[in-house]
Amino acid sequence: LETVIGTTPARLAVVWVKIPHLPPAGLTLYLYYGNAKASSISSGKAVFDFFDQFDGSALDANAWEHRAGQGSVRVADSRLHLTAGSVLTKTFQLGDGIVEYVATTDTAQDDARLIIRSDPKAAHPDETNQVAYASANGGAEHVLAAGSIVQANDPKPITPQTPYGYQVVVLDTQLMFQRYDEEFATTQATIMFDDVGGLTRGLLGLHSEGSASYDWIRVRQLAIPPPEVAEATAPAPEETANLPVFTNTKV
Repeated sequence: LETVIGTTPARLAVVWVKIPHLPPAGLTLYLYYGNAKASSISSGKAVFDFFDQFDGSALDANAWEHRAGQGSVRVADSRLHLTAGSVLTKTFQLGDGIVEYVATTDTAQDDARLIIRSDPKAAHPDETNQVAYASANGGAEHVLAAGSIVQANDPKPITPQTPYGYQVVVLDTQLMFQRYDEEFATTQATIMFDDVGGLTRGLLGLHSEGSASYDWIRVRQLAIPPPEVAEATAPAPEETANLPVFTNTKV
């Protein structure tokens, strides 16, 4: 359960579900609500391929690795705070997929980076990284880079201390990087790059050359074409009361 916003009778909930298999003909999902006694079983880690919302007071050692000498890393206020630091996933590797996260920079000199893929066998991760990052610096406002080389940039800077939603879509060596407002309602910047001959699988990571914080990160599967969602306009069969009809009978 991602969010519930608004007031009755115009409340809006965003709910993600994991489906083992989506047949070509589609399937029907039923959402039941209104039971105040129902306990929550909401779990991002059970639904997404990779998920962390940085609860608690320490980095999840089962999910991430903070490599020695790579800056300051701390978890506080349900955020991951990086100061000239980086973390890489311990075992999870990204192939094709969609990565989404919310990040905030502290000052105009800072950046917020996603290490899309990093070769775990490389002597130094920067040798093979595919990186997406945003900043307020000229020439590096909304960037896709391979190794340490900027490959594409959309010259639309971010504002410090403002949270943004980011999405990276990865298909083989093709990369797309988009920036949104925090609610992922409005697209603010988009770039694409095909890293021909580059990594097709690697460790995921978060990094800042300056100071940045991350609210959460999730990885979900990529489907082409994406599934279409049709909202039901009539009561679903399971919601219809099928009462018996008696004729010529006293009950």
